[in-house]
Amino acid sequence: MMYPRLVLLRQFLREDGVIFISIDDVANSLLKLLCDEIFGSKNFITTLIWNTEGNTDNQYEIKVNHEYVLMYVKNTKFKSEAIGRVVDPNTREDSNLWRGVADNNINKNNPANPPAIFTIPIGFPSKEEVVFYKGKNVDQAFFDATKRAGLVSDDIKSAYGIEKLSGLPVKLDDLIVENHKVTKPCRVYGGFANRRKLEQFVANKFKPVDDDEGPIEFYINANAAIRYRRIVETPSNILSVLRGFGTTERMRGELRRMGIHFDYPKPVELISYLLKIGAENESSLILDSFAGSGTTAHAILKQNSEDGGDRRFILVEMNEGISKEVTEARVRLVSEGYIDSKGGKIKGLGGGYQFCTLSAEPLFTPQGQIREDVTFLQLAEFVWFAETGTGYCGMADSPLLGEHEGRAIYLLYNGILKDKSAGGGNVLTGAVFNIIPPFDGPKTIYAAACRLGAPRLQREQIVFKQTPYALEV
Repeated sequence: MMYPRLVLLRQFLREDGVIFISIDDVANSLLKLLCDEIFGSKNFITTLIWNTEGNTDNQYEIKVNHEYVLMYVKNTKFKSEAIGRVVDPNTREDSNLWRGVADNNINKNNPANPPAIFTIPIGFPSKEEVVFYKGKNVDQAFFDATKRAGLVSDDIKSAYGIEKLSGLPVKLDDLIVENHKVTKPCRVYGGFANRRKLEQFVANKFKPVDDDEGPIEFYINANAAIRYRRIVETPSNILSVLRGFGTTERMRGELRRMGIHFDYPKPVELISYLLKIGAENESSLILDSFAGSGTTAHAILKQNSEDGGDRRFILVEMNEGISKEVTEARVRLVSEGYIDSKGGKIKGLGGGYQFCTLSAEPLFTPQGQIREDVTFLQLAEFVWFAETGTGYCGMADSPLLGEHEGRAIYLLYNGILKDKSAGGGNVLTGAVFNIIPPFDGPKTIYAAACRLGAPRLQREQIVFKQTPYALEV
């Protein structure tokens, strides 16, 4: 059951789309293998771990209080567009990220960034007014050993009296700072992140240089380390462990106050956070193929009300009872507002929705033809939705289904004109056109065939669409 549904969901994703799949500890490993095959392992982003919190007093051998959320993109080439720039609310309060600043040490002590010499020139800036750091006395054996290892190991640090935490990069000369500037050249040795940007910064006379994520500058700190500072207009810090995003128990209680009963609803806070990651665009279209309690719709309506967005949603729920008594009921209440079980008036979030049902059997055969027992009403509903994206509310007693945005939509099918012959039924002929309800404006007409010539179609403002081929089944 899961495999075909996941294949279909991948087809629905935009090129810059992202999919989140919630799963428990039992099936996580199997689902990961399945998703790697369908979405491609290269498009796997991460497995988020949701700390479900909840009641930890129950006497279990091991209380499992987490679930997994697998995250894939449709195409990793569009990863930067697919993933929103979000700062996890659990980021510590004093983090520079809240101020839109990234500030980090440039040391990269690993074989991927083999150690090399960089000379800090006179005039290089420092956040400190005065710094003095005595250069280390190293020999050729030091350089040979670090070149072989591709890093400055703890053993090498110990052998040459280099501090484990603050000793990198290794100062080969005395580092002297006065009046916030380096006063004499100082050679330093180590692996560096952003080395090319560091060299550009020096060449640019210590003025910030452009970088993909914002202007970047470098400085010496109190520990005689080189750090970089970047101004980030839209900082991002997405953590793999999700904490503090509500609980199933609290969400269940909120639903009960709405008169809705559902055992394991996802909390709005969790889905809202995932939406910020995957649906940052305010006009995003979100599909939830396991709608359940309708939390996704609730979170979308809430986010739209907060930021004025126009995000839309499609919810799919296979259980008829849940879809009507839980999913639809919740969406209606949170959009329109309600009086809770305690008598409190809860203001509606706004927005609207349509409740649609699938036919018991498919309208089309595996070969794409319309099944013989399909009624006019059933096909009319399909045609109307295909043309307008809205549910059909007509009586289905006329080939004129209705008017939408200044355009009339017609369907000639199944004896709606009491005759299936070409002269009076499913084929658009001159005689048929003369007897269908008139409309002074553009028309879209679905029929099995058309006998009108191009000049007549243009004169009558008709767009002809042949059934079933124009229905893209």
